[in-house]
Amino acid sequence: MKTIVLRIDPIDNAQNGYPARLLDLASEPATVLAQSLLPATLQPQTPPPDQTPWLASDQIIPTFANAAASTPVLRTIGNQLYQVVASGDLQQHIETLPSDTRLILDIRDRMLAALPWELLTQNRKRLFTDATRPICRGLQEKLAPLPLHEWPLRMLLVIGSDDPDVQAAEESQRIREALIDVDADVDLLILARPPKSTLVEQLRQFRPHIFHFAGHGGQVPGGGDSYLRLDSDSGNVQWTGETILHDLQGVDSLRFVFLNACRTTAESQVNYWTLTDAFLEAGVPAVLGMHSDVTGVDAAAFAGQIYRGLAAGKALDVAVAEARLYLINLGADALTRRGWAAPALQVRCAPDSAITVGAGIEEAHRQQVRPAFAEVHRLVDRRKERYQAWASLRQRQIKLIVLKGEQEAGKTSFAKMLMHRCALNKHQVRYIDLQHSRRD
Repeated sequence: MKTIVLRIDPIDNAQNGYPARLLDLASEPATVLAQSLLPATLQPQTPPPDQTPWLASDQIIPTFANAAASTPVLRTIGNQLYQVVASGDLQQHIETLPSDTRLILDIRDRMLAALPWELLTQNRKRLFTDATRPICRGLQEKLAPLPLHEWPLRMLLVIGSDDPDVQAAEESQRIREALIDVDADVDLLILARPPKSTLVEQLRQFRPHIFHFAGHGGQVPGGGDSYLRLDSDSGNVQWTGETILHDLQGVDSLRFVFLNACRTTAESQVNYWTLTDAFLEAGVPAVLGMHSDVTGVDAAAFAGQIYRGLAAGKALDVAVAEARLYLINLGADALTRRGWAAPALQVRCAPDSAITVGAGIEEAHRQQVRPAFAEVHRLVDRRKERYQAWASLRQRQIKLIVLKGEQEAGKTSFAKMLMHRCALNKHQVRYIDLQHSRRD
């Protein structure tokens, strides 16, 4: 898929606007396809299509953040932002981008970056829901592809709260269901309401490629740091951006962080620091946070669809676009609800290289192995033991592993899971059922 970058620079006071360029990064130096000047007022010259007045620049963010769960004003914001961007020479190029082209928004002005660009609307078409032309945000990088990460993929799912409004059980269930078909390719570790010390310990020991947080986000009163709330039996902790940056020191495995909590991309009024910033500054190449409050229903459905897309081998930005469209199709009022537009994906790498489920396993070999393990029961639990056993097989080249446990504890399924992984890695595998065999 070809990549085009829309770069918007900080305001040029002399020109009273924001210089914008559409760039093709395939060449060196990058080719400028078109350029324009976005008005400082962020108000288009053309009248709004429904006669609703355009918003003032300082009204857009609070209007979106504080809007009712369902309101037509979201359409106004989407139309206004598109009219501002698709002006002058940029309009024709943006409107004629061919399919199989991704657009990266590289917005270098803090105020502009805080706007809900995910609402961009062209003639009633929500641009951020088009999986054939996926759009996400990028941060001043060449967006080079990353090398493949280790196999199997390691995912840490942290449930920060048991508040019914979060609907963490539904979210967790949807994620597990999305990963069923790639069960052999993913080690999923779930921590429910862990103390912060346990969370940090697992980040360093488990070394996940994906960190997914389901729970509450918030902001210290008075416009202070944003935080993720960790509710555990030992007490409630506000995991702030500064603390996150410290706790991630030495954790270099992360490729994708999904903060499925309210307002995780909202800036503090004091230091313009967001939780998304903390993970990006820690070196995470792809982070998805929320601009506004989100309902538990939308959060759970959105998460399930993203991992369903990744499990099907789709690029991260494509999976996010499809998940937005899925939310829109959930209800008659979805177009005026903000749940699908609240998520903001930011990348520092080529989006299709951030996460690759099944990385390093040849597809032809996978199809050859699949029939032999089609009837293997999936393990619901034993996640920690599963990871440890495979790590021992892979790293230490152990030739004998003994599985002990009570009857019906899942030892056979556990053994077959390990054999499935050995087979995918082209080791010779043989299985003898001593209990049920009636032949010599």
